[in-house]
Amino acid sequence: MITIRRARTQEIIDLRHLVLRSGRPRHTAFFDGDARARHWAAVEGGRVTGCVSLMPTPDPEGLAGWQLRGMAVHPELQGRGLGRSLLAAVDAEVPESIWCNARTSAAGFYLGLGWEQIGEPFVIEGIGPHIRMRRTGTSPHALLGAGRFLQLESQAGWEVCRRRSGHRVVGVVATDTEGRLLLVEQHRPPVGGPVIELPAGLWGDEDADEPALAAAQRELLEECGHGGGTWTRLADCPASAGMTDESMVLFAAVGVHRISDGGGVAGEDIRVHAVPQAEVMDFLRKAGSRGCSFDGRVPSALAWLHWLRTQ
Repeated sequence: MITIRRARTQEIIDLRHLVLRSGRPRHTAFFDGDARARHWAAVEGGRVTGCVSLMPTPDPEGLAGWQLRGMAVHPELQGRGLGRSLLAAVDAEVPESIWCNARTSAAGFYLGLGWEQIGEPFVIEGIGPHIRMRRTGTSPHALLGAGRFLQLESQAGWEVCRRRSGHRVVGVVATDTEGRLLLVEQHRPPVGGPVIELPAGLWGDEDADEPALAAAQRELLEECGHGGGTWTRLADCPASAGMTDESMVLFAAVGVHRISDGGGVAGEDIRVHAVPQAEVMDFLRKAGSRGCSFDGRVPSALAWLHWLRTQ
């Protein structure tokens, strides 16, 4: 389990050097102002895996009194939401305005957290292109707690659950060459039993550049063992709008055929059902009689298939 806590300069220097000053002398990982700064570290098993510092340095326009510096995440954990967790810890303690010189490649990360871009990109000699970013006023996000895969935040007084490795999901309304709807059944610990669902899975948690369509095709093959067919992007919609910002990109895959056994990756133990469309509702009712619940998006799949036929 990863813990975010306040830290001393010496605790975070090695990680700073590894991530931000690789190939340069270790002393370059020490910043002016470290003695007066506030530091946070992400720690797992006694190892510092992430860090960030806040320096009492006004921005050039005098609109923000704290400068964010030294954001670093160990290469093995990058892309899993650790940077977001570190900033949430900062937000929980510092309501004042904050600014930073962000690498241009990281601008989207800050924009996604409500920061604003100031001015045009510029080059820091020996480091590369940067852009100035600023968070004005109290941030709406505050970290309430975190586990290995999920974290709980307060957002404008609302408790929001987020994944630590992205918040995008793909789902597939798939029919085989006989027109049967492909459904999956697997045990879900949060509800304590089996659930009938559309084939679905995380998108971009391991490869941030993976296209949504490629992720959907991968999930259908892993879970149902099917591929091919004609694919259509149907909708982007919230997965559970009252609890999380996670979104689902829903695809239709018509006329897919069996390529492998499916069943999911190791540990998932997924059972595949190919159900004639006219029998889906009766199938769900019978599943309920044996103690199996179903995701509400399954009946809506029939509406999507009807819509596709009328286009």
